[in-house]
Amino acid sequence: MPTPPAAHIVVLSDARALAWVLGEGRMAFSNRRRRALADLSPGSPMFLYVTSRCFRGLPYGEESGLIGKVIVTSLVAQLDKPIAFGGNSFGMGCSIAVDRLLRPSQMVNLGPLVPDLHAFHGAWHLRLRAGFIPLDQHDNEVIHERLARESTSLEEACDAYMALARRREDKSLRPTRSSASSR
Repeated sequence: MPTPPAAHIVVLSDARALAWVLGEGRMAFSNRRRRALADLSPGSPMFLYVTSRCFRGLPYGEESGLIGKVIVTSLVAQLDKPIAFGGNSFGMGCSIAVDRLLRPSQMVNLGPLVPDLHAFHGAWHLRLRAGFIPLDQHDNEVIHERLARESTSLEEACDAYMALARRREDKSLRPTRSSASSR
């Protein structure tokens, strides 16, 4: 029996990065992840996890959680031109297809799942700082089943995240009181 494709959790902390992933149907990675990316191939599932930094100051902005599942549809390769989000550069990437996407109000808190997952030991929230967490088949199934409990429209969910990303961008472009008063 063939080995199932490797599954991972991908942590996103920037609303623009999430909008790019959903809008472009692509995932980008730092070049320093080259070794970890060797497990990815077409068919590999990746679960999207957003941090509270992603939408800070907006509805759902103080929440972190799993929001969806994407499937890798191409090999990971060097990008012709690296992209940058949040001061970080991403030089490798692959194409993806969104398999499931929950609305922001349906975000799944990872904490209650941790005792059932093999990928997390001890301070699980620190493990998320790695940004790219490999999962075994058991963990893949646990997370997939939990996300599958939520009924959602892919289009509505995508529109909701794009709207939040636009609001986040608008908010970050507005001058603050201190910068406006210093003119």
